[in-house]
Formats: sequence, C-alpha cells, structure tokens
Amino acid sequence: MFREIRKKRNKIEDSAAEELLQNSRRGVLAVNGDDGYPYAIPLNYFYDRENRKIYFHGARAGHKVDALRVCDKVCFTVYGNETIREEDWAPFMQSTVVFGRCHLMENGSEKAMEMLKRFAMKYYPNEQLADEEIAQAISVIFLFNVIAALTFPTLGGMLGMTDHGFGLFAGTAVNDTSSVVAAQETYAGLMGLEGYALPATIKVVRTAMIIVLALIFSVISIRNEARSAARSDGQHANIGKIMWKALPKFILAFVAMIAVNTILRGNIADTYFYQSLFKPLFTNGYKFFVTIALSGVGFKIKFKELFTKGLKPIALGGCTWLALFLSSLTFASLFAEKMLG
Repeated sequence: MFREIRKKRNKIEDSAAEELLQNSRRGVLAVNGDDGYPYAIPLNYFYDRENRKIYFHGARAGHKVDALRVCDKVCFTVYGNETIREEDWAPFMQSTVVFGRCHLMENGSEKAMEMLKRFAMKYYPNEQLADEEIAQAISVIFLFNVIAALTFPTLGGMLGMTDHGFGLFAGTAVNDTSSVVAAQETYAGLMGLEGYALPATIKVVRTAMIIVLALIFSVISIRNEARSAARSDGQHANIGKIMWKALPKFILAFVAMIAVNTILRGNIADTYFYQSLFKPLFTNGYKFFVTIALSGVGFKIKFKELFTKGLKPIALGGCTWLALFLSSLTFASLFAEKMLG
C-alpha cells in the first residue's frame, strides 16, 4: 500500500523508528485540506506503544478537524537525533513517518480521560501536577454547579416559577446530577413540597441520552476500526474488544439500578419487605450517596488553587455557565405547562 523508502541504506531499524516516535516531543500531522491542498500542522502527541496508536490533543473545531471529517487518512512525521559527522559538512538526523487513519474521540469518555492523563504525564514533570491540572478543570465546572445549587431555588421562588417550570429549569441548567439533587431538595424545602423529584427526573433523562450517544459512537468507532487497514501484525481489530473499550462502564451500573428500581416498584411496592427495606434505600439512601459524592469532589478542590492559572479558566467557565443558564431558562419557558405562578 505504501512506498518503500528509496534509499535503503538510509532506512533505520523498526525499533529505532518506534523509539524515536516514543521519545519525540512534537511532530507534524498532515491531512487532506481544502481544495485538495495538504494541510500540515505541528502537534503535541502521545504514543501508546502497547496498542501502537498515536493520540493528539487539540481544539475540537478548525481546519484540521474539518479535514478529518471529510477524509481520515493522515501522515504523521517526527524527527530528531541530529548528529554531525566529522568527515561531512551536513548534519544527519533520523525521522519516523507514519501513515494511518485519525478520528475524534468521544469527549469525556473513560478512554479519553485515561489518554488525557497519560498525555499530560508526557509533558508534565510528575503525576501530581498532571492530576492538579485535570482537577482544576473539574473544580471550575463544579464551582459553578455549587453556585447554581445554592442560588437557583431562591431564584425560582423570587421569579415565581411553578414547580413544573423550576423542574425543567433546574434539570437542564445544572450539569452535575448531585448538584441537581441538591437544588431540588433545597427548593422542595423552601416550598414545603413532599416527594418532589422533577429536576432529578429531567436530569436522569438527560443522562440516559448518554447511553444512546455511547452506542452511536461505539458503532462509529467499530466501523472506523474495521474499515481501517489491518494492523501491523496482520490481524484485524477485535470488534467485541473495541465495543467494550468504547462503552463508558458507569452506564452499565446506571442502567442496572434503573432496572432494579423499576422492577421492585412494579412488583413488590405494596409488600412489607419493600416498604421496610427498599423504599428507605431508594428514597433516602440516594441522598447519602450524593452527599458522599459531593464530599469526595470537595476534598479535591482548593479555592486558592482555582485562581493559580489566572482568571481565564474562571471566565470561560462563567461564560459557559451563563449561556447554559439562559438557554435552560428559555427552554423551560417554552415547554413548561406554566412557567410562572
């Protein structure tokens, strides 16, 4: 499929080529750009030697991404190990040229987070700094979730929102499930509501859509792997293995708990066994686990460190949060049976 190197004497051993790919800091990725012109851009990357895959980090929009959506065939080049021989005037260097197919990873997936950390470890001095960078990004997001959980119930009361209107608003405007539950319980306490669970229900529906998206992206991933050329060892990709790696594992536990709750409520809801054991677990136990989750996230947050990288991360998080707030308020106004009381 690919041309052999013209000057055989210049060819380096496969092990040396792989070592160069492993140790180089940056390389040049070439894609098929606009109007048939090649587009090459230097990128940071991480080489997964075990699976013989290369991961790049960059913006999710732009010339490079547009080109990959049209054609996933790419060429990636790294070079280094420059030396100067005493008998020659010119410097000599080694290079590794890789041909393959490149596609976007699912943002926020378990695999993406794993690769992000391994990617960071290549460019950060130690694992602690890599964890701190990732933790700060999570902290900024969670900071605004906490603000929403504390202020939205009061805001809903001030604006005179109906219970249905607030449910749609809080269920779509807050990202984190635990923060949605916190806002829900605060609102229910302020309004004297018993068994109020609409915001959490809306959030669960949103979360359930992850299952659909995960399946779609899993199928796309499998198709891309199967369509790609056979691996260098001559074996085709294991579709079952790809499917398992692409599927976020927490979804399985999420679906399992929905099934258990649905089956128990539908079949033994009126029995003493359910009323004495499972009902307290499902109605009160979740609050305990949500509290544990919030506490766990809190242990990772240091407010002083939120500002160590300047105000840009906070400003970006604030702008994103404001956009979500306004869009959710609009959504609730359009679809609530009655937005204001």
